[in-house]
Amino acid sequence: MFHEGQLVTSVGDGSDGVPLGTHGRILALAGIEAGHVQWLSGHLAGRVDFVASLDDALAPASRKVTAAYAAQDGLEDSLEVGPVSKTGAAYLMATSGPGSVIQQLVSTGAFADASELGEEALAFVEARLRHSAALQPHLAELDEEDRETVLRLASRDLLVQACGVLDD
Repeated sequence: MFHEGQLVTSVGDGSDGVPLGTHGRILALAGIEAGHVQWLSGHLAGRVDFVASLDDALAPASRKVTAAYAAQDGLEDSLEVGPVSKTGAAYLMATSGPGSVIQQLVSTGAFADASELGEEALAFVEARLRHSAALQPHLAELDEEDRETVLRLASRDLLVQACGVLDD
């Protein structure tokens, strides 16, 4: 079974225009047996082809080939084909849904640089509510501490409601 980001070598007879021994990387799986391959060697280097039967046309690259291409990060042409996924997000989405994609991203640390986003969003909503002319008369009789508590709870509730709408 192949996975996205895997290095492969062409083992076909060349009738598809891909010479035997051409190395590539699977960019995106389009099912269990098919996917898009970016060629890394030969006259096809840089080209992306759809391969309908991965098992018939490709084999996993040897350790030597993998080591030779390990230094390449895939970013040199990322504007043309996008970044290579190392999580198998397309496969997870197709087989298990968005929850499994998020779970995989969390487990690999992909959200590490986004850990403060929730607090930033909450602070932004609180600030907007704090300056709301419509709320001022209703909260005026509360002391500062109680007003902050109500604003924080209201902010959380608004964010939960907004995120719930996105799931529909």
